[in-house]
Amino acid sequence: MKKGTCKLCLTENVELLTKSHIIPQFLFKDMKDINNSFVLIDTNKFVKGRRQHVKFQRDAFHQSDILCEKCDNVLLKKYEDYLKLTFHDTKKSVSRPCFVGKIKDINGLSVLLIENIDYKLYKLGFLSILWRASISDLPFFNNVELGPHEELISQMLFKGNPLDESDYPFITSILNTKNDLHQIILPVTKFKMEKMTHYRFVINGIDLIFMIGSKNIEFNQKLLDFVPNCKSKLKVIMHKDNYGKDMFFSFLKRI
Repeated sequence: MKKGTCKLCLTENVELLTKSHIIPQFLFKDMKDINNSFVLIDTNKFVKGRRQHVKFQRDAFHQSDILCEKCDNVLLKKYEDYLKLTFHDTKKSVSRPCFVGKIKDINGLSVLLIENIDYKLYKLGFLSILWRASISDLPFFNNVELGPHEELISQMLFKGNPLDESDYPFITSILNTKNDLHQIILPVTKFKMEKMTHYRFVINGIDLIFMIGSKNIEFNQKLLDFVPNCKSKLKVIMHKDNYGKDMFFSFLKRI
């Protein structure tokens, strides 16, 4: 191991891990074919002047020398473990989020209601992925530049403090796993809306849109139901059939 300064706890002259995952491996471990690899879009791979999709090994999203063992395998792991508990089955007898079924909401979209959500662990779990993408120098995450928000989010993660519901909110959507192309990972897209910078991650059926901007974001009650909140309930949008497939091929056309 190489010694240096951990980017989360800021401890100097500490041994740094040679493999810290930017995207937790459990989120894409089932995206494998017979060659033990998966397909995604690489914005830096060009063939005859055009970007191409290529195969990456399952451990593609890791970086060396950014985190110490305690921050990676203890502090961040507890957030990752909670996300795994939320989106993956377990036989463990533990308190966990519960999908209570579909409801119809805005514009006739199908919306899943999740109860028993731990606001702190759920919010910091996904924010940890955004933060790690920002500190990473892997080309795949070049679009993620949090600027001064990078330090603020690192403090949230280190102290276990999710702050208020309006601080760095994000919307969770999911792709239809039966009638759609959901086993895809797309490069992070960045766009501006209502004076805020938005980052969109599409990871193996999970679609996340982070809102980065002023701390004085005002939410109406309807929007508050769709971002991590203190009510222990969360509405998650279920995309229509073929949404992921259309998004995937639309992205290919743009590049």
